[in-house]
Amino acid sequence: MISFANKSIEVYGTSIKYFQKEKNGDNFIIRDFPEEKIIVLIVADGISGQPCDWLASEMACFKFIEHFSFSKSVPLNERMKDAVVSTNKEICQIDGKCSGLASTISLVMYEYEQNKFQALNAGDSRIYKITNRKELVLLTKDDATKLLQEVVTSMGKRNIVQSYLTNHLGRSDFKVNIQEGSIEKGELLLLATDGFYDARKSSFSERTISLYNSINLEKDYSAMIDILEFSAKDDMTGVLLRQK
Repeated sequence: MISFANKSIEVYGTSIKYFQKEKNGDNFIIRDFPEEKIIVLIVADGISGQPCDWLASEMACFKFIEHFSFSKSVPLNERMKDAVVSTNKEICQIDGKCSGLASTISLVMYEYEQNKFQALNAGDSRIYKITNRKELVLLTKDDATKLLQEVVTSMGKRNIVQSYLTNHLGRSDFKVNIQEGSIEKGELLLLATDGFYDARKSSFSERTISLYNSINLEKDYSAMIDILEFSAKDDMTGVLLRQK
C-alpha cells in the first residue's frame, strides 16, 4: 500500500499481481506537485494478449508524469492533453520484442485547494465517485464494444461474448476526452482496473460505498482489497482518494 496525505486529502494505492501471471501488467502512480497544489493519480492496465503488458502500463504512468512535469507554461487542461498525447507517441514507437504495446489509462488531476479535478479515461479501467449521498457513481464510460463470437470446445461449438477495446494508449488513432468535476468534504474518488472492480461484482458497490463512513480509511481499504484479491481473476489495481 502506498499512501499520501495532507490537510486536504488522503490517498491510498495498491497493485496486486494475479498469481498465475509472471509479471504484473497493471501499474499506478500517485504524484504530488505541491507548488501547484495538484496531485496526479494514474491507474493503467497493460492489455493482455499484447506484448510486454507490464511495460505498457509502466510507460502510461511514468511517461505521463515526465511530460507533464516539463510543460508548466500552458493551461492545465492543455498540459494534461499534451502529456498524454506525447506518452501515446512514445508507446507507439516502441519496437523489437515489445512492439505493439497497449494500455488503458485512468487519470485524475486533482486541484486540492479548490476541490476540483480533471479526469481522462481510455479503455476499460474506470473512475468512480462515492458521493455524500452514499452512492457509487461511475464517472467514466468504457471504451469497449461487445461481440458474439463462436468458439469450439471439447463440448462442441458455443457462443461467447467478447469485449474489444475501442480506445487505449498504443493506438495511432488514440482519442483524448477530458472531463471536469468536483468533490465535497468526505467524498471519495476510486480509480480501478477491470481486475479490481470485477473481482467480486456482486458486492463491489456495497463494499466501496461502505468506505464513506470509514474512520481508518487505510485499514478498511486494505481489508477490502484482501477480500477482492481472494476472488481476483486478473491483476488488480486501485487508487482511492478522500477529501477530508
